[in-house]
Amino acid sequence: MTHYEERLEKDLNAVRTGVHELGLTVAGALENAVESLLNQDRDLAYRTVIGDHPVNRRAEALDLQCHHFIARHLPSAGHLRFISSVMRMIIQLERMGDYAVNISRIAASTRSPLSGSFRAEVKTMAEDAFQMLHQALEAFEKQDESLAKGTMGYADQVDRDFTLAYAELTDRERDDLSIEELFGRLTTISQIERVSDQAKNLCEMVVFAVTGEMKERRPMRILVLDESDDGPTQLAVALGRKYFSDRAIIDSAGRAPSGSIDRAYEAFMNENGLDSAGLDPSGITWADDDWGRYDVLLSLDGPIDRTIEEIPFHTVAFDWSPDKIGFGPADWYRYLHDRLTSLVTTLRGTETGDGSAHV
Repeated sequence: MTHYEERLEKDLNAVRTGVHELGLTVAGALENAVESLLNQDRDLAYRTVIGDHPVNRRAEALDLQCHHFIARHLPSAGHLRFISSVMRMIIQLERMGDYAVNISRIAASTRSPLSGSFRAEVKTMAEDAFQMLHQALEAFEKQDESLAKGTMGYADQVDRDFTLAYAELTDRERDDLSIEELFGRLTTISQIERVSDQAKNLCEMVVFAVTGEMKERRPMRILVLDESDDGPTQLAVALGRKYFSDRAIIDSAGRAPSGSIDRAYEAFMNENGLDSAGLDPSGITWADDDWGRYDVLLSLDGPIDRTIEEIPFHTVAFDWSPDKIGFGPADWYRYLHDRLTSLVTTLRGTETGDGSAHV
């Protein structure tokens, strides 16, 4: 190994060690923050708050160290991927340190202790999120692509934990707490969920550093709703198949579905090159909890609350009822094409297909 290679390896190891140590410090702060909340330990909460100042200084020093590395070594290929990933990871770790501060300040100011099922849900959620963070840090230290990819899946469990904790908070706790304490509890579970999101981001950076693979964004799930699911909603599904299949999965359902697709719409789709194979009106057969599998709900015939009483926390909903009445298939085609193009492009970037509407 040449002198230059020795210096390069030494500097790489210094950066890797510094980031790993920063990550462990942040993980410890998060654990202390949640412990202070669960045990109403104000002293621990305040010590965690002031402990964030060294974290911020260390993050700044690491960022400067990365810039010096670039200036000294002019890295390329794998080394460049590594150092660019590290610079993003430093930001993510610093943010997680801020989450610890936020939870600690809530712990120091709360008057009513966490209790019952909500306390248990917070404890479980924190354990799952922190396990994910520790595994992400281990994956970084070892530059272990497999461990990083395996750890990403834990985010779904933390999301489920959040849903349970949120339900406990809104169903059973809200009448017994002040607005300030309700807000504090909601902020707490939101910050813990963000820890898992940032841990997932760390894992994605590890995979990129090791392999050069960029994050693959999943297609967004969109559900289009009306009364009968036999015309415009089916047209939306067909448009999704033709123009947006790489970025969105569009389903449809009706509150009182018809027995078959309206013949005028079926003929229109066939005449205009839209795939109608397998399209049939369908009803809403899933449980209330399953609405959350969709990212977006679209109602074509009035407010969404005609169909669903409570929109899931992670889902957004829009009323896409047209201003005019008497829309035919061609009118709906242009209307839905323009709106779906705008929506999908906002969610998942510039369209890759033709995307033009000629009717």
